[in-house]
Amino acid sequence: MTVQHHIIMGIGAAVLSLAHIFINRKYFFKSLRPQTFRKLNGKAKIQYTTSLSFTVVWTICIVTGFILAFANVADLFLLAMVHMFTAMLSLLLVVIHIAQHAKHIVAYFSKKHKTEIKTT
Repeated sequence: MTVQHHIIMGIGAAVLSLAHIFINRKYFFKSLRPQTFRKLNGKAKIQYTTSLSFTVVWTICIVTGFILAFANVADLFLLAMVHMFTAMLSLLLVVIHIAQHAKHIVAYFSKKHKTEIKTT
């Protein structure tokens, strides 16, 4: 994969992430309020903590990626290491995030693609 492809895929992933947060903003921003977080059960607290952690780590990955892509500084080894570490951590957290919401994802797609058979 060339550097240009990597940059395009990174921008695409960032746009998709922002779209996902925008679509789920009601739940996402509500969970950031301390009074809401305290009322949640253990499973929900873990889900929101995973989502927030993923958002923070992914944001760091995106920002470091933009700096690496558009900076003309040759000696950015440490920043590149931070970018790679946050990318790997993001991958782990997104897998956990998807696994936590697997029932919702399956239900969404089964409702969307369910065909009704009419019997007469």
